Amino acid sequence: MSFQLLFPNSNRRNQRTLARAGSADTTVWLSSKPLFERDQMAEGTIKRLTDRGFGFIDTGDGKDIFFHMSAVEGVSYDQLQEGQRVSYTSGQGPKGPRAENVKPL
Repeated sequence: MSFQLLFPNSNRRNQRTLARAGSADTTVWLSSKPLFERDQMAEGTIKRLTDRGFGFIDTGDGKDIFFHMSAVEGVSYDQLQEGQRVSYTSGQGPKGPRAENVKPL
């Protein structure tokens, strides 16, 4: 089995083989963000909530970030209110940036 480390936007020359044992191949994708940056909690204010189970958080720098009700932790989506302060981690969804691990402060 061989393991390949692939970085986002990498080409074949940047791939590294870690180990070989057997005939199966496994590819591991690594994030381009450092671990401490990925796991750092940000804070913001809920700007808008919809009745369809998603909302937007004002990040404080002029940008809003999307979140889905499945990303809410500690309370139910229905308990959140517009204007409420929350902490979250930034993630990447299929349509762009999204907030994950959304928790009320």
